[in-house]
This record gives sequence, structure tokens and C-alpha cells, in this order.
Amino acid sequence: MMVAAMLYFLWTAIFENSTSIDMPLSTLITYVCVGQVISMSRISWAQRRPAYQVAEKIRSGDIAIDLVQPVDYQALRLSDSLGLYVAETALINLPAYLLA
Repeated sequence: MMVAAMLYFLWTAIFENSTSIDMPLSTLITYVCVGQVISMSRISWAQRRPAYQVAEKIRSGDIAIDLVQPVDYQALRLSDSLGLYVAETALINLPAYLLA
């Protein structure tokens, strides 16, 4: 809620002091809020999932199995993150950009 309030006051101040914004304040605030909701929901999953997976493997002890496998652990984590990025781009970002 604090971020939403800060965005509201920031864009209200920008709107009041701008001469080149050609939309009503309510439309501007709605546009900014929808953009932030999409951005926050999109970013949080992709950024937190790999970290949570590593933390869970450390807690359970399964990290030892990953480290003794004949596969570079960092390359394994990188490929997992790249897969998430490609899937997120194809399923979330691309349709959002096409609709915008």
C-alpha cells in the first residue's frame, strides 16, 4: 500500500505541474497502477523461484546430491533461470505487449 500511495502522490504532482499530459488524472493513475500490478506480479515469481529452490535444497540437504553430480551446478541453475525467462517472456510479457 505504501508503494501505491507514493506512486499516486508522485504522479499527481507530475500531472499538476505538467503542460504536456493529454489525459485525465484518473486515467493516468489507473494506467500507472495497472502497469505496476503487472510488473510486480511478473517480476516476483521469476526472481524468487530460483532462490527459494536453492534455499529449500540447502534446508533438506538435497544440495549435496546436486553438487556431486557430473554437471556444473552454476550452469544447471543458469539453464533453469533462462528457461523461466523464456517461458515468462512467451506467456506473460509478449501477450501483454501485444495487448498494449
